[in-house]
Amino acid sequence: MNRINKILCVLPKYSFGDIKKGISPEYNAIYKPIKKNYKNVNFFDSLRSYNLKKNNLDLLKAVKRLKPDIIFFSISSYEINIETLIDIKKNLGSMLVNWCSDDEWRFEQHSKLLSPYFDCMITTSNEAKLKYSKEKKFSILSHWGCPDDWIGKPIINNKCKYDVSFIGKSYFDRKKIINYLKSNNIKVKCFGYGWGTRILKDSEISKIFRISKISLNFSSTRGSHKQLKARVFEVTGSGGFLMTEHSDNLLKFFNAKHISIFKSKEELLINIKKILNNFKLRDKMVISSSKHSKKYSYSSIIKKIINKIQKTQIKNKSNEVQLKKLKNLSRFEIFILKVYKLLSISIFRIFFDYTKSIKISRRILFEIEWRVRKEQTYSNSGWCFNLFNIV
Repeated sequence: MNRINKILCVLPKYSFGDIKKGISPEYNAIYKPIKKNYKNVNFFDSLRSYNLKKNNLDLLKAVKRLKPDIIFFSISSYEINIETLIDIKKNLGSMLVNWCSDDEWRFEQHSKLLSPYFDCMITTSNEAKLKYSKEKKFSILSHWGCPDDWIGKPIINNKCKYDVSFIGKSYFDRKKIINYLKSNNIKVKCFGYGWGTRILKDSEISKIFRISKISLNFSSTRGSHKQLKARVFEVTGSGGFLMTEHSDNLLKFFNAKHISIFKSKEELLINIKKILNNFKLRDKMVISSSKHSKKYSYSSIIKKIINKIQKTQIKNKSNEVQLKKLKNLSRFEIFILKVYKLLSISIFRIFFDYTKSIKISRRILFEIEWRVRKEQTYSNSGWCFNLFNIV
């Protein structure tokens, strides 16, 4: 590939497009380091509006105006249509790259179906990398990191404000584990969606890591996978002491000299007591992890990705991919979908509030659609795309 002169990043600025949930990991991981290290970089918020059809039209206008050499996507669901990707390839020839953040559990339902329409797929999953290779799809195995502006020096134990802190959503088994710790007299301060506390500003997160004697991270995700989370790199890069649940590939990046690892809530409790009672060990480990994590800054990661893209002769034919001829949804189909939405939400409202009822209704329809309609799920005739304005 020739020299890259102009880059466009297409990804959500806020998590799930909701400003209340704070800056998205993708914005920190992709846009910020690209903007910092390369000239002529532009940004398009892929969840800027709840009108997803308008978003796609606005993106096409932006691409035709900017004419970028390469476009970095991080598509979270069905917000960017396959038709939009094909239009960009056919009329402008920009190289299309997609960062797939959850291939550990979303490969079959998401990345696999979108991959034919991209020139390069970036994945954090070894298993997915092998599958891309089998499909002869150019892909790059990468990993999460620490935002450059979060990187800081560790604070010694006796100057920390919190014994134990956790920053993240209250879902999966997290609340159960936190309550277990509290019942055993461990002081845990939680921040994030679902804990009844305010959402931290992006600039506050790294500070909390530094002023905590221990920062927790959990690895559970959908299915049975234990996923290597961005938080591992964020805590250590910020100068915090990390105590994390074990996950696949964790030991490729850190070992017991740098961080504390647990596999059960009982082991977690033992580890916390050990560290809180041994400040010298805590300070030695946090200094070690801070030095080690410097190579995992997002600037370093992005530079490696772009250098590899430039040096690799891509042999796929993504610019020749044609979408199967799809019919627009008929009036009858739209009617049936609307009836489903009305009835399902009415039923779920018996048990949940309106917002959660919509999300459950959408999730059920999505789980049916990707299994039945495959890549059509991500087209402008997608059921969820036409029925819901949330992802």
